[in-house]
Amino acid sequence: MLRANPIRSGARRKMRIPFTKVQALRNDFVLVDGRAVPVADPPALSRALCDRKSGVGADTLLVLLPSDEADVLVRIFNPDGSEGEMSGNGTRCTAAYVLARGDEGRASATVETVAGVSGHLLERSEGRRRFLVSRILAPRFRPADVPVLWEGDEAIDLPLDLGPGALRVSCVNIGNPQAVVLDGWDETNWKLFGPAIENHPIFPERANVDFARVVDRDNLLVRLWERGVGPVESSGTGASGAFAAARRKGLLAAKVRVSMEGGVLELEEVEGGLLMKGWCEEVFEGMIDLRGKGGFA
Repeated sequence: MLRANPIRSGARRKMRIPFTKVQALRNDFVLVDGRAVPVADPPALSRALCDRKSGVGADTLLVLLPSDEADVLVRIFNPDGSEGEMSGNGTRCTAAYVLARGDEGRASATVETVAGVSGHLLERSEGRRRFLVSRILAPRFRPADVPVLWEGDEAIDLPLDLGPGALRVSCVNIGNPQAVVLDGWDETNWKLFGPAIENHPIFPERANVDFARVVDRDNLLVRLWERGVGPVESSGTGASGAFAAARRKGLLAAKVRVSMEGGVLELEEVEGGLLMKGWCEEVFEGMIDLRGKGGFA
């Protein structure tokens, strides 16, 4: 009778990791519950799992960990291995994941990120989709808080000379740095401007780039270039950054609908923060063998 080598089979088990594929308005994530399985090298894991050819494929990796401040801590990693401070869609997916595995009837959860703690309330379910209201951090406009290298109290309508041309950006932090472009872009050029703005030396930590167009005082259209990712179909913090910048300029009402390629978020300015309404869903669960992927032996 053949017997498995306990060392080899143990090593093989360690290279297999369970995950859950989740998405919110077609902004997709691989979620790994680090409370149940150890995650030794999250940047390498993100590069391996987010790869759309040899991995699971996703915009971002979410690693769940225990928290002393909230129901769960989530660390956020981009496909290039860099770590993000906050994700509006990612924290909503995380809250829905926690609620689905918690006490029956429980409808609220708190999620800690590097940027702080957000609160999430389950409004309703429609099939696999979970609709939540999230309270996220208040926007910050001080250049040092964004951060952006600019003198003055705020960096609104900051002129940038770029390879593809010149644009004005308004800078805000929604848990992570956002550069908002309200004029001078269209569907043919925003993907050219995106990387030039993301990596502009005026942003010491790079920036997410939100190309926004005010439709009317109640509606905003946004296209999104995400730091460390590239073009994405939706972003909770990107939508919030665009809303906050346009609101700062007096262009929008306090409650709006933000239309993105992946769907619509509802945003409302409230005292001390923003309310975000949107859906998310679990797509599938799986197990992946990491051997030979993303630097894993």
